[in-house]
Amino acid sequence: MRADDEILKDAKEELKWEPLLHDVCVTAAVKNGVVTLSGKTSNYRARRAAAQAAGRVKGVKIILDKIEVCLPVYDCLDDRIINIEITNALHWHGVVPSDKITATVKHGIVTLTGEADEPYQLETAINAISHLRGIKDIINHIKIPRHLDATHRHGEQAPGEYHN
Repeated sequence: MRADDEILKDAKEELKWEPLLHDVCVTAAVKNGVVTLSGKTSNYRARRAAAQAAGRVKGVKIILDKIEVCLPVYDCLDDRIINIEITNALHWHGVVPSDKITATVKHGIVTLTGEADEPYQLETAINAISHLRGIKDIINHIKIPRHLDATHRHGEQAPGEYHN
């Protein structure tokens, strides 16, 4: 088990080298392997990049993402426009089951619901929309059904529900 100060040092290095975070102030704190990220970004994609950067550090158990997205005025869009953009992005992405996934938007906060056939489809759906303007947060309520035959074939736990 790594010491918190080692994890913190590595987390700060990862944040420093993340290109999407060069113009933002994101700080990290570590206690018992739990990394708490705080600060402000100007878009959701940068917030997500910070969490992914911290997640690459050896010894991190959990990431608590307390980063606030403060959209610039020119990125504040009507929820209906954001929803149209999300629908288009999901529809045009070939591996995302857009007929099974729906999005609702309220004050720039996106809630994804529905079902994906595989875990990679969920990750692809989030990647497909995370760069869109006007998004402050993405709440994931997409379910991935358990595939018993895959569990028996590979001898591992089948994918379940995924949470951001």
